[in-house]
Formats: sequence, C-alpha cells, structure tokens
Amino acid sequence: MEEKSHSIDRLLGDESFHRWVLGKSSGEEAAKWETWVQASPDNMVQADKAAKILRELKIVARHPVGEQDALRQWSKLKHNIHGSDNSSLMLPFETRNAYTHWHAAIRYAAVILIIMLAGYAYWQHKISARKTPSKVAMVEMSTKYGQQKIIKLSDGSRIHLAPNSHLRYAENWLQQPVRKLHLDGEAYFDIKGVRQPGKPEFEIRTDDGVIHDIGTQFNVSTFHNHTSVVLKRGVVTVQSNTGKDQPVVRLKPGQMAVINSNKSDAEITQVNPEVYTSWSTNLLVFDHTPLQQFVQTLKDLYGVDVVAKDPSLLQRELTGNIEKQNLGTILKAVSKVLNINIYKRGQTVYLAN
Repeated sequence: MEEKSHSIDRLLGDESFHRWVLGKSSGEEAAKWETWVQASPDNMVQADKAAKILRELKIVARHPVGEQDALRQWSKLKHNIHGSDNSSLMLPFETRNAYTHWHAAIRYAAVILIIMLAGYAYWQHKISARKTPSKVAMVEMSTKYGQQKIIKLSDGSRIHLAPNSHLRYAENWLQQPVRKLHLDGEAYFDIKGVRQPGKPEFEIRTDDGVIHDIGTQFNVSTFHNHTSVVLKRGVVTVQSNTGKDQPVVRLKPGQMAVINSNKSDAEITQVNPEVYTSWSTNLLVFDHTPLQQFVQTLKDLYGVDVVAKDPSLLQRELTGNIEKQNLGTILKAVSKVLNINIYKRGQTVYLAN
C-alpha cells in the first residue's frame, strides 16, 4: 500500500479498508493496513475516525455497510465534525436518536440484570448458609487398656489421657475463648495459666455434666456410670446436666465432686488428691484405700477381671506408694504388703488368703 495520507472520504469509500475494519481482510491485506496506520500519527487518527464511523453505522443499520452507504452518511455528518477534535461521531438526528435510545436501553437492561443477579446470588448464599452451617473438623484421641497419652500445649499445659479413654475436641479449639473438650474415660489436667482472668480456660463435658477449669490441676473420671472430679490445686466448677438451672459447685483443693445423670445434686467429699491423680505418674499412691478400690483401679487401667475368693479381703486397706512399672510388679507389691496370695491367669487376677 502506498505510504500516503488517506482522507476519511477515501477510507470510507475503500472496500479493502471496510474489510480490514470488520476483520474480514486477508492476512496480506491486513498487514498492509497495519503498516499504513503505523506509518504516521495522522494515518492513525484518520483510520480511527473512519473505523468508528463504519462500526457505528453498522450498529444502527444492523447489517454490513457498503461503500456508497458509508459515503452518503459521511457527507451528512461532515459539517458536524469539521473543525472539531472529531473524537466522537455525531449522527444525523433521526439516526442518532434511534441509536441513543437503543444503546441506553441496552445499558439499563444490563444494569438491571446485574442487580437482579447480585440479589439472587446473595439470597442463595443466605439460604445456603442457614441450611449448611460451616462445620469444624473434630479431633479424636483414644487409648487402649494399659496405654496412656499426653497432650502438650504451647503454653506448657498438659492433658494426660488414662487407659481405655476417649477425648474429642474441635480442630481449632485452642483459638476459642473457651477451650472445649468432651471426655469419655479418665484424664488428668495440668493447666498452667489463665488467658482471660475470671473466665473459664477449659470446659470439659461428660455425659453427666460440665466442668469449668480456671488454671489448675485436677482429675476427671467418667468410669462406673458417674463423673468424678478431684481437685488437686486451683479452682474448678462442676455443674450437673440433669436439668435446667442446676447449681454450679465450686471445688476447693482436696475435694471430690461426683455428679450422676440420675441425681440433680453433686456429692462433695474430702479426699487425698494423690490417690486419684497418681496414675498419671510413675507411682500409684494409696492412703487407707480399701482393696475394693484398688481392684477397680486394676480394671480401669489394665482391663483385667479380678476375683476375690474370700470377699472379706476387699475390705482390707492399702497404704503406701507402689512403683507403676507393669501389672506384674504392682501385683507382687500388693501381695507382699498385705501378705495375701495374688496371681494372674489370662486376663483374670485372683486374690486369696
């Protein structure tokens, strides 16, 4: 293509230019027009103006515009764009009016459609949120007979899970204002601090009630169809879930609270906390402990059956510390202290004079 200036008249009357603007030119033809447009700023301005006229005329007519149509419309428009910056096309009144109304209608329809779609999406989101509330993943930890596990927290707190026990808590429980746990079995809690003074640090739920801890050491057991809470140090509150408006019991160190789903009131007794918490250490501590309670400890920790050939043996008391190495070591120690015969066959322990 010759590198010379084209007037808008010539461009509108050039069939090759029409094809290029409408994207129908061949590769070679398109390359020539691209080269011509880039040759000078004036070429770029003229081509842009002519292209705008062609496109807008095509929109109004709703069909391809021929050279004669384009030139005829252009002659009507010349006086409007002459001497101006020609940055926008001024159509004849009857054409411009139809185009303006059509274009405005499209814009308004688009805006209304967007608003309707946004409202519908928001409505669907609200319904979905009500129907499918977000679920937090749950973490579960279990132990078998003879097995114990320790959970160490970043603040130095420790939760010691006893044998044959199950602990369940939300995956994000450490980020909650109240750290909630559900216990089935037994666990010893050693909580180091209080993040929000006056508010519970931990909430332990059992089938019998709720225990709130405020920076302390305590033991919780749900064995034997009730929940027992023994406080070693600090403060805990205990509340039964037998009904609404149940009283909240505040324990003192050395007290044990027993709550039962069949009783509304908590039973409070004074105890030696070491007897109930020593299972989490290397020693088992007994303080005038009936052998009946020792038998129950064996069942809870090791899952064995215990048979007393003489039922009166269960009334004898045991005092002292026994190193908790394994079940065999414990049985030998108790046999020596009480001077009775204790032996194990399979999963059954026998007591005899």
